[in-house]
Amino acid sequence: MKREDRKRLVHDEVTSFPRFAFRSKGYISWRRRATIGGGMAETTRPAAAVDAPPVRAEDFEVAARAILPKAIYDYFAGGAEDEAAIAGNREAFARWRFRYHVLTGASEPDLGLELFGRRLAMPVHLAAAATQKMAHPQGELGAATAATAAGVVYCLSTLSTTSLEEVATAQGVRWFQLYVFKDRGITTELVDRAEAAGYQAIVLTVDTPMLGRRERDFRNAFGMPAGFLYENLVGPLARTGPVDVGQSALAEY
Repeated sequence: MKREDRKRLVHDEVTSFPRFAFRSKGYISWRRRATIGGGMAETTRPAAAVDAPPVRAEDFEVAARAILPKAIYDYFAGGAEDEAAIAGNREAFARWRFRYHVLTGASEPDLGLELFGRRLAMPVHLAAAATQKMAHPQGELGAATAATAAGVVYCLSTLSTTSLEEVATAQGVRWFQLYVFKDRGITTELVDRAEAAGYQAIVLTVDTPMLGRRERDFRNAFGMPAGFLYENLVGPLARTGPVDVGQSALAEY
């Protein structure tokens, strides 16, 4: 990606919609139809396409900033309070180094391993992330399909915008991330559904007894955009909508 292209990766100050986006089948028509909550306007124009694919991980973040409305980008990219944990995680990861070995006969390198009785192509898994259809119309099913093709684990979030049964059609190694709800009946039902759908592990989230104060979400009055649901839940739990500026529907949920 050329430097001048990077400079053009900015949001329109009025609409917060990008000036161009990566090509993706069905994406542009989906963006036209989507009505975004939190006080943002409906998408009314297509975005041009970027020809050059991302080269490094940071390029995906640049592309996401160009494609997504600000409130949705901030939801995916942001953290709690001053986001010190995000910065700390990146600093810690940057300290990892590959220890290479020479003259060891690496004619057939193999990154594969077995985990819980399943063969994986490499020690990587796609961690649980909620509401992926806000980023792409294929949502969690698209991510799970990609993980299956790569031979790695896909972990589905409880707060997914695709049902756990539909994601299971991607086959592959799949885990289910679980929150323990105050209503234990909801929790039990989710476990039963995951087991019936062939999920091989339950990933129990224990570090979120309450949601952190996500300041970006408060500033954006972020709520679930119209037309999206938490598909694994029912009733009032299935949706959180737009709220007044200075509040967060996600935190209220």
